[in-house]
Amino acid sequence: MSDDYRVAVVRQLDILDTPAEERFDRIVRVAARALNAASATISFVDERREWIKASVGFAHPQLSRQVSLAAHAVASGDLIAVADVAADVRFHDNPVVFGPPRIRFFASHPLQARDGSVVGALSVYDASPKDFGVTDRTLLADLAAICEREIREGAPGAQALAQKSTEVERIDAVTRLWNRAAMFDIMRREIECARAEGRPVALLLLAIDLDAAVRKGGSATDAILAEVAHLLRASLRPYDIPARFGSGEFAALLIGVDEARAHDAAARIRRTMERELRHPAAAHVRIAAGVASAETATEELESLIRAAQTALWVENRQQTGVASAALSSSGS
Repeated sequence: MSDDYRVAVVRQLDILDTPAEERFDRIVRVAARALNAASATISFVDERREWIKASVGFAHPQLSRQVSLAAHAVASGDLIAVADVAADVRFHDNPVVFGPPRIRFFASHPLQARDGSVVGALSVYDASPKDFGVTDRTLLADLAAICEREIREGAPGAQALAQKSTEVERIDAVTRLWNRAAMFDIMRREIECARAEGRPVALLLLAIDLDAAVRKGGSATDAILAEVAHLLRASLRPYDIPARFGSGEFAALLIGVDEARAHDAAARIRRTMERELRHPAAAHVRIAAGVASAETATEELESLIRAAQTALWVENRQQTGVASAALSSSGS
């Protein structure tokens, strides 16, 4: 099977340059914990790069194919485990080995598409050499099989609606969510589909008060925003659409959800974030939520946004945590 064909299969997955998704995030979290590794990634390899769909403890969003360690597993089609890459002639002069993040151990298991083409790899890394025994190899293979099921069965849906030529520009670099420009395009399409099906929709706005974090510096702000984005993805259903709406604001379009359920979801998400935010600078961060719902998706996105912003303003005055508004078919 030629590499050109393999790359064509990768592109047909409609997964390159899409936002982070919880269904993949949870796999890398489990992989890193279960295999006692500092970092883990799920990545896809095209003709020129390794693009990282999900990661924990790994700073790079992508690597050139020439320096990618996971690309070796893709090329071989077999699991690769190297106890000490600095002592291996294939890797000792690799920039990610002698420079940041200074990888010393890695193991990668190839990921196959439905037709058997190797499209990517599930990888774990560490800054210290380590053995990787039969039990470890079996566990990595089991997790790779779960990842392959997500690749093969996961419907592209809203995650793949944008034009691929401009996809990178539509993803917020800090949060790995759709940015504001992409949000309007994608959410409008989803509202049109819900309207055709006669389903309700709700828009959730979250405002994160970052004043305390700003005093700690910009890096603290970015870390908190990335953590909020992760918790938001984890709290939503796979077909809900989260996005970064502004500097400290997030939006999520909830499909098939009425006002009561939307309000309950917003309250639950807000409680989760207040409980789960771990960054030290987040100790005094306040989170407010505003929700707008439309019973039959007859409203335009702009109307939902205005109503949700009004609810958010009400919440900021009343300090209740969540405020919501339901729009009638006439938009009142």
